[in-house]
Amino acid sequence: MTLSLILLSSIYFALPCWIFNMSAALLIPIGRTFPLVRKLNVPVDFGLMLGKSRLVGPSRTFLGLGVAILVGILWVYVSDDSYALIKTVLAFVGVVLASFIKRRLNLKQGAPFLIADQIDYLLLVAVIFYICALENIFVLGAALIITAIAHPIVCYVAYKLHLKESPF
Repeated sequence: MTLSLILLSSIYFALPCWIFNMSAALLIPIGRTFPLVRKLNVPVDFGLMLGKSRLVGPSRTFLGLGVAILVGILWVYVSDDSYALIKTVLAFVGVVLASFIKRRLNLKQGAPFLIADQIDYLLLVAVIFYICALENIFVLGAALIITAIAHPIVCYVAYKLHLKESPF
């Protein structure tokens, strides 16, 4: 497998997860415009506490899961990637797991959590696809590296455009 094929394959592999992750930033202005969206924005932990902190945090919501499902279904039809729905739902679970870990480390919502913040939504997907032998290790590694580099840049741009509350 050539380097260019690895890079293109890694982008194709990660694209539904990237779209899901960027879609979450769009929920903020959409939520301000459409009150119904705000009503659907229920945290997946229902506000449950573990010790003195939330289980995962208020920004991990069923609306986000719905976005993951919607993006996955749309990507299946747009790209013919039969695993897109699995990827986007796993990406959502990865974000929730990272939030759970952040809460256990007593990090506040929006506080930087280096590396995890950049690849949390793709790491679980890559691990599962590696374990199930659904994707080449080089493609998965390249997808994680590209994501780790591009994610902070995209987040900073979204922050400057007032789509995110923090640049992380």
